[in-house]
Amino acid sequence: MSTQEEYDFYAEKREGFEMLYMGKFVLIKGRALIGVYDHQDDVHREAALRYGAAGCLIRLVGEEKGRDK
Repeated sequence: MSTQEEYDFYAEKREGFEMLYMGKFVLIKGRALIGVYDHQDDVHREAALRYGAAGCLIRLVGEEKGRDK
């Protein structure tokens, strides 16, 4: 489960992430970008290996753009 800290970090960095990582998956833990992945399966596998059931945030960069229309 993600924490508010991870959501806030993503919101703060969103514009930069969109410039650098549009269409990729980001893995965030606390206030740190852990990794950037091309495929959803890869990011979920890495999150499970690193954190198990502990909270982290996985986001598809740019998915908000489609919702904003």
